[in-house]
Amino acid sequence: MELHAFKKSRFLVITAFSALYFIVLTIFLVTSPKEFHSIATEDGPIESLSAILFLLAFAGFIVAAKRSDVLRKQNSRCAYIMIALWAALALFSAGEEISWGQRILGTDLPDSMKVSKWGKSEGAFTNIQNETNFHNMAIIDDTVGNWRLTLIAALGTSIILPLASLFKVARQLFRKLFFPVPPIDFWLLGLGAYLFQKFGKSHAHVANNVAETFEMTLGLIFFLFAMFAALHPNDVFIEDKTADKKS
Repeated sequence: MELHAFKKSRFLVITAFSALYFIVLTIFLVTSPKEFHSIATEDGPIESLSAILFLLAFAGFIVAAKRSDVLRKQNSRCAYIMIALWAALALFSAGEEISWGQRILGTDLPDSMKVSKWGKSEGAFTNIQNETNFHNMAIIDDTVGNWRLTLIAALGTSIILPLASLFKVARQLFRKLFFPVPPIDFWLLGLGAYLFQKFGKSHAHVANNVAETFEMTLGLIFFLFAMFAALHPNDVFIEDKTADKKS
């Protein structure tokens, strides 16, 4: 069995880029934590870049859906559901990153949903950062945890889904649902995001700086996957002949 859509040269280039990406981030964080804080704070450059990456990912998935011969030849709108879900998730994430335009539009939360101390839960339906988004709601932070959601998304996209394509049952399910499967190329971004989160908390000026970087890395994973899908719109799907050869 082979990994889905595996190409050694692309894999090595993206792995090298990923290593360099984390080396630069780590050196910057360790040597200049205050300067790192200035770009990784709320509404800072890193958060803005995260939103842009997710928005570009949304556009990439739309382009992939329009260009894919695999989807077009099905003559059914149902075949587009899964790639539409990828696009919707990217768009939702972009909206979450900018709190759905809270600062841009000057909107605000009702007082009943605000907290008096930033980062602390004061009821299930309060927002621990006083932002108009879902991922910082106390009910999520107190149960799953925002960072765990980011971790699941990062590792799921970069490692778990690509590895799942090695197994016959998963391949058949992906094929039947026309589910876009990411290549394994982004594995180090997913794993590195987790390791950087664990390492960076003890070095960051503010712990949330590392969380913002984690979210930016997830945005980068989505962006790269969407660009791959846009450029190779048929390679993200497991067709009958591909699955049969690998069985």
